[in-house]
Amino acid sequence: MSSLRKNDDQAAYELLERLRDLFGKDSVSKEDTIRLESLRRTHVLAEGAPTDARSSDEFLAQAKGELTLAFAKDPPDPRALELVNKTNQFNLNGKRYTEAAWRARLAKPDAFLLLAAYQDKYGPLGKIAVLSGRRDRQALCVDVWVMSCRAFSRRIEHHCLAQLFERFGVEEVAFDFMVTPRNGPLQSFFAEFIAGPPQPGLRISRNTFFEKCPPLFQKIEDSARG
Repeated sequence: MSSLRKNDDQAAYELLERLRDLFGKDSVSKEDTIRLESLRRTHVLAEGAPTDARSSDEFLAQAKGELTLAFAKDPPDPRALELVNKTNQFNLNGKRYTEAAWRARLAKPDAFLLLAAYQDKYGPLGKIAVLSGRRDRQALCVDVWVMSCRAFSRRIEHHCLAQLFERFGVEEVAFDFMVTPRNGPLQSFFAEFIAGPPQPGLRISRNTFFEKCPPLFQKIEDSARG
């Protein structure tokens, strides 16, 4: 694409039209609207952001958060694949999927899918986290885990992992983890439960998780469909 000429309004307009045609959506979904509204609130919440563990506990307790969990995988919610393919910072391994490949993995009898939505007294964040994997004897194997950066600092990731232990009754969760250039936030989360930086083949036991997990304040709702 050629560079824009200075003061060339027509060229700028044509560029915007081309970008719209390439990346624009035919319609705005409910999740798009929620995302935009939550981004607008971010600067307001940042001013009162907690700075230590005690104030974090106080902030989360008074926020009256509610986490809605949907384990349904048929038919698959399109929001899940959208999150997987666009999330970078809290991303287990950076893998992306076509719609056909995503449907094929969910169709396997031992596969599971968790889609989490969050809201609190400040407003809804919508569907912001996805976990997927399979049951393997006494362990649960997680090979997809992403969470929107809009959901950081609310311990939603802790809630999601706690729910996997409780729902499936496993003693250990194994993760298909890989370091990527941008998944530092997920690496920091794992570091809370292990000695040293996380490595491929990472596993976390039930006892270790609940022993080191910080206080959780959100109300949990289980939904058949997100």
